[in-house]
Amino acid sequence: MTRDRWDETWHRLREWTNAQAPSERLAVQILLFEGYEDVDPSHPLGGQDGGQDILCTKDGLRWLAAVYFPRGQQNFREIKKKFQSDFQKAEAPQPPIDRFLFITNQELRRAQRDELRKLGEKATKEIDVHLYHLERITGILDFPAMQAVRKQFLGIGDDPNDGGGGRGGDAHVIGAHSTAMGGHGGRGGLGPGGDGGHGRATGDGSVSIGGNGGDGAQSGGMGGRGARGPTERLGFPTDMWGPGRGGRGACTPEFIRVRGVLSGICQKYLKRFPDDEPYINAGLEQVPTDWLNQRLVELGEKWRVDGDETFRTLRELD
Repeated sequence: MTRDRWDETWHRLREWTNAQAPSERLAVQILLFEGYEDVDPSHPLGGQDGGQDILCTKDGLRWLAAVYFPRGQQNFREIKKKFQSDFQKAEAPQPPIDRFLFITNQELRRAQRDELRKLGEKATKEIDVHLYHLERITGILDFPAMQAVRKQFLGIGDDPNDGGGGRGGDAHVIGAHSTAMGGHGGRGGLGPGGDGGHGRATGDGSVSIGGNGGDGAQSGGMGGRGARGPTERLGFPTDMWGPGRGGRGACTPEFIRVRGVLSGICQKYLKRFPDDEPYINAGLEQVPTDWLNQRLVELGEKWRVDGDETFRTLRELD
């Protein structure tokens, strides 16, 4: 698969959509590559781990790693809150640990990294803090020896059977003092994404903006997300939104079936808990993940929903 962006690894890490379990397994591969030994994940598929995601050793020292891979860049207040929560739990293990690793897909400026390390120093002088942040992880995964790991967890590889993202839309103008902006290509996946819309404009002072390409289908059978059109990206009134949007990559027939099952489960929840319906319809809340999974169990489905109440993915049981 040909990558549309030279920094594809960086983008896919930051826009992580694979829930907690794959992020912890990816962290294990990074630690092994970095020379850590006795790498021992706690409960990547769920369970009480006391915030201690991974234990390992290096240089004769005992290390504990916490993994934080939310979808998209979070504000530093949230990152710091998660760091402090995980670091407090790092003081509990017996025998005690010597070093604390915070592995995250978040972009951290140098001053922010220093602040996190100082938070650890303030809490205890006995545990050093080491950070694996977005840029550092990107550099590791782009190393040639990590190609298979990059392929497994980010879907980036050279398999000719992989689907590419949709093409970005072209933009053309005719006239003096005019501007043309092409659209970006969509993310690749297991199937092709939709192409972005093309832009054409004539006349002096005109502007033409091509739409972004939609994403290819992703793991689990879900179709890729459609890309926002130029009118959306540039803040035009909402009644102008739509032209130039990249189409979604197609879902598999099985995913379409399960999506229908989940839709029915959500409708059942709204009937069972009518007080929640106004908030869900307003986009302020979602049907709880545990309700979705319990109903999937009761229906004998071999799928489960992973993730929090903000962004979730489907996982097929082995």
